[in-house]
Amino acid sequence: MLYNELFESFKKAYADASCTEGFAAIQVNITGEAEGIFYMKAENGKLDIEPYDYRDNNAVIVISTDLLDKVAKKNITFSSALSECTVTGDAALAKSVVSAFDFAPAAKAATSVKETAAGKVTKTESASEMKTTVKAAAKAATKKTAAKAKKTTCKSRAVKKAAAKTAAK
Repeated sequence: MLYNELFESFKKAYADASCTEGFAAIQVNITGEAEGIFYMKAENGKLDIEPYDYRDNNAVIVISTDLLDKVAKKNITFSSALSECTVTGDAALAKSVVSAFDFAPAAKAATSVKETAAGKVTKTESASEMKTTVKAAAKAATKKTAAKAKKTTCKSRAVKKAAAKTAAK
């Protein structure tokens, strides 16, 4: 992965990030395959991310290419990644700026185990699959109930016929 690709994916992923009031300039040094530098400047609630060195920064975060890629893809939060980074300068300020990049983890797909009318256990991974499984189970239950009702009706007719023959003798 190239520096430009990593930087652009990070910037795009967090284009809507906002921060607290005040001023902070955090330089990010990337190590590894996509080695490079960029800065995050928080000023009056606005967050700027630019691919330049920021000499008069409040803190410097040194992060690996792989770790920043995970943050850019939102596989992990920047705050949790910070524990694996080196931070020099005002670490508390760096944490507060980085927290602007934290996101609510995506709701994991609903996973449940359902028993269908046919007695089969199925595992569904998403709401749409769960709806499909429930519909199939309801359909199977309806067929099974209808089959039982038909069987019961046939049996009761047979019993009635047998009773009628016995009564006629």
